[in-house]
Amino acid sequence: MYGAFKFHFVGTCAADPEHSKLRNGQDRCVINVAVNTPIKKDDGKYEERTTWVRVAFFGQAALRKSLDWCTKGTPVYCEGTVQSYTEETPDKKYTMYNFRPDVIRPLGQRPQPRSEPEDPQSSDDELPDAFS
Repeated sequence: MYGAFKFHFVGTCAADPEHSKLRNGQDRCVINVAVNTPIKKDDGKYEERTTWVRVAFFGQAALRKSLDWCTKGTPVYCEGTVQSYTEETPDKKYTMYNFRPDVIRPLGQRPQPRSEPEDPQSSDDELPDAFS
């Protein structure tokens, strides 16, 4: 029997997206998302713990769409699969998560586009379901 592992969260874009091209020419966009969780301490008071998630998505349509709405401070809903890895520095050990979204959507009022698409002939029909 095969299993499936889905992960979903709501967080806030920590910075503007990082755009790059892979060696095979495919576009890649990475967004760092902060997920804040209240944690109850022994004294009964709550403190906020932040988990950082790197969200990576690929393709020209995703790249164009990220330019439209993904800015620092934008709340987002993400659903997809996750991979974790650990990095160590001399004084600390970090567990990082790479997230590959099936769905990513801005929450709240949709921001105004900040750029025009490169191809005015393209339509939203070309976009994956993740951006509908």
